[in-house]
Amino acid sequence: MRKAFPEQRQNHFSRREKVLGQFMTPPSVARFMVRFFQSTFDQQQAIACDPACGEGVFLIALEEAGISGVGIDIDPLVVEGSRFKDRITIGDGLLFQPEETFDLVIGNPPFSSKYGRVSDRNLLDRFVLGRGRKSQAIEILFLEKFVRLAKPGGVIGIILPEGIFASLGLVYVRKWVLSVGGVLGVVSLPGNLFSRANVSVSVLFLKKGEAVQESFLGIADETDDLEQLLSDYQERRCGVKPWSGFAILDESTFLPRHFRDLGHTDGVPLWQFLSEARSGATRYGKERRFAGEGIPYIGAINITESGIDLGKRRLFVEPGSPMDIPGARVKARDVLFVRVGAGCIGRAAVVPQELEGAIADDWIYILRPKPGVSPKWLADQFYTEPVRRFIAIPKSVLLRTRLPEPPEIEVRL
Repeated sequence: MRKAFPEQRQNHFSRREKVLGQFMTPPSVARFMVRFFQSTFDQQQAIACDPACGEGVFLIALEEAGISGVGIDIDPLVVEGSRFKDRITIGDGLLFQPEETFDLVIGNPPFSSKYGRVSDRNLLDRFVLGRGRKSQAIEILFLEKFVRLAKPGGVIGIILPEGIFASLGLVYVRKWVLSVGGVLGVVSLPGNLFSRANVSVSVLFLKKGEAVQESFLGIADETDDLEQLLSDYQERRCGVKPWSGFAILDESTFLPRHFRDLGHTDGVPLWQFLSEARSGATRYGKERRFAGEGIPYIGAINITESGIDLGKRRLFVEPGSPMDIPGARVKARDVLFVRVGAGCIGRAAVVPQELEGAIADDWIYILRPKPGVSPKWLADQFYTEPVRRFIAIPKSVLLRTRLPEPPEIEVRL
């Protein structure tokens, strides 16, 4: 075991905080997380680890389930008070070795919202999600450590602040999560779960190194809801109260309430009308240069209810320059939807033939209708209810917004 980084790190594990229970996991939540794992993992014998175990609430749940578990904690005083002290290594969970050892890595790591961020360069450089950064939230470093401790095919169950599941500034974390495994599920826990702690949390369940077609999503308004949510997951059932469902996730959001808040169930999901959906792209800084002529550049301001109007701001990109991004090129009949931008958000327009090959900026979603779907009809839907009330939500949620049945005969441009 390597020597821990004492001062800043020790604050994350003070005995006083744990005894007060501000971040102590309720036993019912720990049992739910262990049982979720058991519903997923089909081997008879499993070995588990909690890298920030405190007095051992997850070790208790593991023992009750007949699973062998070990823990790590940096505070010897907390460990001394645990009846599992013979199974707990005193040390820094972020430095624990060996990695790729456990079938289940489970726990509730400390949160930086309470204690501040980790800024020790020697520690940050050990992590993909810390390298090159001035500081990082300790829970994000623990997320990576949980994954690294798990065997390929192992399961991670970790309680995290909801910002990690939805914040625009943490898209890179969700991209990393999707690159290292499949999200089995995300369950939002009750808002009053931690006394004296003003933080909303959810549980992330991840299977290391394996793809997952659809992820389970659930919202527990109270801990008693967890039993029903577990049953919904096991039976692949969608529920209303407590809310649950299944979805294909991308990095835009993992947060269950974004999917629940779609509300209505009538009509057809938007994605079923599309053969492709992606974001436009651009460059910033020194690479953001426009030309006097070349490839037309479509910005959010150019999208209007009556169509694409380049007269509002006529910009061009030099072919082959850094601004010429292949993934941002549009085709005739694409529908361009403005996802952000004061005064422009929510607008949609169809790309005419003369703008084939133009470049759409990163404030725009490029939506390609399937053959037989009228692009004009599709664009018009963005100016009606219920679509307009979802104009500010992430792409993965927008694509699930339901539209009425389209006309049988396509109206060509």
